[in-house]
Amino acid sequence: MTPNPFDQACRYLCKKYHPALLAWVMRLSPGDFVFRRWLDTRSLSYPGQPDRTCDTVAHLEDVRQGQKPWAVIAEFQITPDELMLGRFMGYAGPLWIEHKPSPERGDRFEIGIVVVNLTGRGNMARDMSWSNVGLRTAIQPVERNLEFEPAAELLADIGSGKAPRAALPFVPLMQGGSEADIIGKWLELASGEPDAGARADFGGLALIFAEAGKCREPWRESLRGWNVVQSQQVLEWQSAAREQGMAAGQQQGRIRSIQRVLTNRFGPVAAELSARLDALPQAANLDAILDAATLAPSLDVFRAELVRIQGQS
Repeated sequence: MTPNPFDQACRYLCKKYHPALLAWVMRLSPGDFVFRRWLDTRSLSYPGQPDRTCDTVAHLEDVRQGQKPWAVIAEFQITPDELMLGRFMGYAGPLWIEHKPSPERGDRFEIGIVVVNLTGRGNMARDMSWSNVGLRTAIQPVERNLEFEPAAELLADIGSGKAPRAALPFVPLMQGGSEADIIGKWLELASGEPDAGARADFGGLALIFAEAGKCREPWRESLRGWNVVQSQQVLEWQSAAREQGMAAGQQQGRIRSIQRVLTNRFGPVAAELSARLDALPQAANLDAILDAATLAPSLDVFRAELVRIQGQS
């Protein structure tokens, strides 16, 4: 699988600037939990993604519940993955079996997942119940959709100390993230970071996420002269993000073609279906989906074909 520069950048931030960044993502104060370690889960990979190992699984302890041990999966996505629920369930079982908080017999982790969608709106939570037989399976992640969170609120929280400066790179993804006053406040807060390496990280990674937020130009101009990159790795991520941004633009053009075909054949496309098409991953078989839009005798048949095609990808 081709590495995703946005995913790589998120994992870099998460692992380098924990536990403060984990606390912000989970909406906790650092005193609410104890970070013990990153679990070595190299033997585990997501179902359907054989080369994708989740290396951001944190061993945390819930201070308010007597140091209860949790294995928390931190998952960052450029767009929501509609199969993430299944991938999580397929990953969580082996994680629970193979990893323990201590060698003591019967000691097991609580398992949870934190999902951060850089763009788009995800909805991974499920509560599946068969009430008259008492059957229930519930999955409740912490899920954040950064595109719909206000940048001004995050900057205010960073200024007051409620959020860490390590969250600054995400600002270009958020509501208002391309506005001049937001960028100005960002520069003020980032300049106050005493660690030169961290300042370079924040600038370089902000430019990467500005690609995903479709606001690279105002950020590039504002960061001109800023000591953005000391790291060759960040330079490579920036280059890969620009390339992926161009590929994403081409993909969106093809998705618009699919939506036009559906509109011409069946009338206005429902907002739910349009959003689902917009959230198609880069690996989606758009040729097959366009064929289905062209040949399906009804919108219901197209929906069924879309599910089938995505299940094969």
